[in-house]
Amino acid sequence: MAGKCVKFLIALMFSALTIAAIVFSCLTVAACDYVTYLDDQGETKMAGLFKFEVPGEVDGECVTYTESEVDSLTNLEKTAMVCGFLAPCFAIVALALATLELFLCDKCCIGLFVSILFSFATIAQSLTFMFLRSESFCSVTGCNMGDGAIYSIVAVSVMFVAGCTLGCIPKSEPLLIPSEQ
Repeated sequence: MAGKCVKFLIALMFSALTIAAIVFSCLTVAACDYVTYLDDQGETKMAGLFKFEVPGEVDGECVTYTESEVDSLTNLEKTAMVCGFLAPCFAIVALALATLELFLCDKCCIGLFVSILFSFATIAQSLTFMFLRSESFCSVTGCNMGDGAIYSIVAVSVMFVAGCTLGCIPKSEPLLIPSEQ
């Protein structure tokens, strides 16, 4: 019984960390200011992975990139956008598989798939930092990190800690269904 309690507590901690990482990863994607930069006139502008601030708006309204604006982005920027989308997806699937393994099944290699998916999520989240090397936004005066980049740093850090926690979850019988002998 003590083994199940320890496994449950560590899994609970992993789940909480993963949910926090997913939230910060989604905030990264939703942020309008992944980078801040100065345009040719010296005005501060903001650009996110999928949105940018409309110049001249009072409240700094954010709009998504149009198809032609996305087409004008470099492959580096497009890769950062795709990775920003994939990171929370990989983490959600990893969390679902880890929860399934914890409560219902004791199948071979599920833990390996969870680890691989979680590694993919961490790598994909890390690749969003390529947006900081944006030629479309940072070519004139360089870029500064905005809120989106800070959210991404937090997401990667939390994913790293959650990944370390994932390696600490002891292997024991599922909590709801006993394994077959």
